[in-house]
Amino acid sequence: NNGLIGTIPFDELMHLTSLRTIAFEYNGEAEGTLPDNISDLSELEILSLSNNLITGLIPESMATMTSLQRIMLDDNEFTGQITPLINLPNLELVYLEDNFFEGKIDDSYFRSALNLKHLDLSDN
Repeated sequence: NNGLIGTIPFDELMHLTSLRTIAFEYNGEAEGTLPDNISDLSELEILSLSNNLITGLIPESMATMTSLQRIMLDDNEFTGQITPLINLPNLELVYLEDNFFEGKIDDSYFRSALNLKHLDLSDN
């Protein structure tokens, strides 16, 4: 609960290619969109952006981020599909609730995430 206001500096974070964790959570008024080149952070294991005002789509490039273990994008204003995330093999926790995602989910989703313990897609 930092109360940070303004745009999350994703473009600057893309230069920190050794990052393993990004945590900008529970700010309420921090905003931005995930950059298309977020996959440049190939060592990223935790992406925690819960409870902000982040908008836009999940970038297609995230489908290549096989180091990701935890994705917390809940309580934002994301739209579109979650398909870039459905085949990431190391996922353990996925919180995508309380956004504006849409589309059909079938039994192939998250099949390769053998260690998945928590999945929340509610209220979309």
